[in-house]
Amino acid sequence: MAKRKVDPVEEPVEEAPAEEQPVEEAPSEIEANGPRIILVESGRTDGRVALFERHPDHPGGEVYVAGERTVEVAETAAVLQAIGTGDLVRVTE
Repeated sequence: MAKRKVDPVEEPVEEAPAEEQPVEEAPSEIEANGPRIILVESGRTDGRVALFERHPDHPGGEVYVAGERTVEVAETAAVLQAIGTGDLVRVTE
């Protein structure tokens, strides 16, 4: 008996479910423009340190405000609080 050619049966290929792509949120103002940097001076008159803070948004990662020098700082919560209490004074150019 002669062998008959049989066409291979194509089995349906199951496609993997499409992966859900995470929804990317628009960058915040800080992410888009970087942290807001302001100039401050100590508002203290007793010679004590007005603010020392380590935070990645500050230039160099930390700030030390004391005496009569003007310092560039990021507008962090601690900076805003120190401005509110009068320990720091915002310098306008």
